[in-house]
Amino acid sequence: MKKSIFGKMRFLASLLLLSIMTVQAYADKNYKLPSTIQEGVILHCFDWKFSDITANLDMIAAAGFTAVQTSPAQTNYEGPTSWRTLYRPRDSKIGPNTLGNADDLKTLCREAHKRGMKVIVDVVANHTDGKLDWVADFWKNLDLYHNWGTINDYHDRRQVIYGEIGMKDLKTEDARVQQKFKEYVAELKAAGVDGCRWDAAKHIGLPSEGDSFWANVPDQSMYNYGEILDDTGGDDGKLLPEYLKYISVTDAVYSTKNVLANAKEGKACPTGYGNYSTSYNTNKLVYWGESHDTYCNPGYPSDGVDQSIIDRAYAVAASHNVIPALYFSRPFTGTQAKAGEMGTKHFADKAVAVVNRFHNAMNGKSDWYECNEHVSSITRKNGGAVVVNFQGAGWVSVKNGGKFCQPGTYTDSISGNKFQITNETISGNTDWTGIAVLYKDTIVPPPLHPYTPTVTAKETSCFLETTTENNYKIWVWDANHGNANFTGGTWPGASIKYMGNTDDGNYIYKWTYGSIVVNQPTGVIFTANGNKLTNDDLTFVNHGYYKDGKCIKVIPPTDEPTKKVTVYVSASNAPYLYVWDNNLKALNGNWPGKQMTTTKVVNGVTYYYQEFENENINIIFNNGRGGQTADITGVTSDSYFSYNGYSQYSKQTVSNAKGNATGIENVKKAVDNIYYNLYGERVASPGKGVYIFNGKKVVLK
Repeated sequence: MKKSIFGKMRFLASLLLLSIMTVQAYADKNYKLPSTIQEGVILHCFDWKFSDITANLDMIAAAGFTAVQTSPAQTNYEGPTSWRTLYRPRDSKIGPNTLGNADDLKTLCREAHKRGMKVIVDVVANHTDGKLDWVADFWKNLDLYHNWGTINDYHDRRQVIYGEIGMKDLKTEDARVQQKFKEYVAELKAAGVDGCRWDAAKHIGLPSEGDSFWANVPDQSMYNYGEILDDTGGDDGKLLPEYLKYISVTDAVYSTKNVLANAKEGKACPTGYGNYSTSYNTNKLVYWGESHDTYCNPGYPSDGVDQSIIDRAYAVAASHNVIPALYFSRPFTGTQAKAGEMGTKHFADKAVAVVNRFHNAMNGKSDWYECNEHVSSITRKNGGAVVVNFQGAGWVSVKNGGKFCQPGTYTDSISGNKFQITNETISGNTDWTGIAVLYKDTIVPPPLHPYTPTVTAKETSCFLETTTENNYKIWVWDANHGNANFTGGTWPGASIKYMGNTDDGNYIYKWTYGSIVVNQPTGVIFTANGNKLTNDDLTFVNHGYYKDGKCIKVIPPTDEPTKKVTVYVSASNAPYLYVWDNNLKALNGNWPGKQMTTTKVVNGVTYYYQEFENENINIIFNNGRGGQTADITGVTSDSYFSYNGYSQYSKQTVSNAKGNATGIENVKKAVDNIYYNLYGERVASPGKGVYIFNGKKVVLK
């Protein structure tokens, strides 16, 4: 009994130690993220699979995001489909859907928490799919829905909360509906989810309107914010304060109609704070540079707008105190976005990451907004400032709002340019991003975490550095062996994976071949949208780092060099060698393998030899015409053989594989008056030759 208890105690202690080591490993990365969603910024991983978000958490944390927001997790269609399908749920349970299942979401939450990050899930509670024959049995009951019909007037509050927006509108005032969504929220929380983004929140009524949904359903121990586009459709002065009792809300009017609209015209937003913040508590608001609605709907405010303009709008939105801002990961397919497809990783761009770090570092410091025609400044008391030039690069001068920034010379964390700050003004040059981030000299900004390329000795890989993000592809071949293709049979080859950014904001991509190769590739072509990046084909360099059309360096492996096995054989004619690994993969070509044509003299004996970058191989010697040895398995180190050209072989023991001076000193010594040849083999009836007898060299004539 005592032994069992002590065993359990040791097991629990080891788990605790492992947990502490794991947390410390991520803490050592020094992400310095705020402890709450309210104090941080949010990355909207729109349409990403849960597993893809998990795989990119380190990059997201390094870019300064406290939380990730997923698309709806509710049960839905599981195959490729439009992004809109996820907003037509079939049940109020976690998946499965195109994004993954409950286990995938749990894994995401667990891994996010290790890094000090939070997870927000988009919740659709206002409606189900428009076709009730597709929904779960519980939701087929027509008594759970309003029967008003389609909304015709979005300024008629009754239509807004009882009408349909293209799907069947739920009776959120019904206790049965509320209970189902309380259960769903509990399921999300149990999975590790930290917050809910409530879709179409303004279409769900308030207690004053006879609907107790907001009072009963959201878990107030979680972070909750609701989507309210434009306005409530009623008296905002009465309705918004009531919403804010239960949830935070999106200030779409300020974010889209003010900041974004002006940014598109190269102008600063004339008001420094949100439409709602003038009347309500700012810690109940969420800002953005753009949202999925503004980007993924044709003709909407950010459809077709350059990403740099969005980043400037986001810089304003994300520079305020204790107001979380949402950064939207744009789908590559724009308005034709598909569920389950990862979007751009521009969120890791240096300008975005530096703004996020400023937001995090300035937490708790009062902010002040100033602007002139095309320049905004957000100063933080005794901390620094963000300056946004909505016309891009150039000289700017703007007020030192509230005199919050102490006079002096400041260095822009993005461009490195110097800014002069007096009691009255902030002046200097912005680079092409149009964004400058300035810290008081006594404040050490959180460090950037640029991607550091790494390789292992076993892999065949290369890198590409570019100034822009794209769906780059790579074509790799071996011209010495029939133009063997390493990247698929169809031009332009395989996708090359985005890994992160350099310190100056360039993009780094990596291609890795799936297995060890005997013959390295000789050529490489990088493409974007099917077009070659360089006119000439490039020479492939394993672990090479390519930039501006050439390999500028080779990345050294982080692990020990790959263990190599060299097979030596003495034979009267050059034999063939067939080789395979323990996964039954041929390593030396198909049968009969490759002929051993390279020779080396070891201790006076000429050997044919071939080298393999494997730690464990299996071999067969053969003459290429049917004569072959049995399988020789488990060859794990340099090995010497003799082969008669048919089926007979023998393994030799040669300690001095390097072929040192005499070859005598390192040969196995003889004992008990037994003769050994120079390869350590026992010889019962020695003939003429040189032997070891009692540890001494003996020549028999």
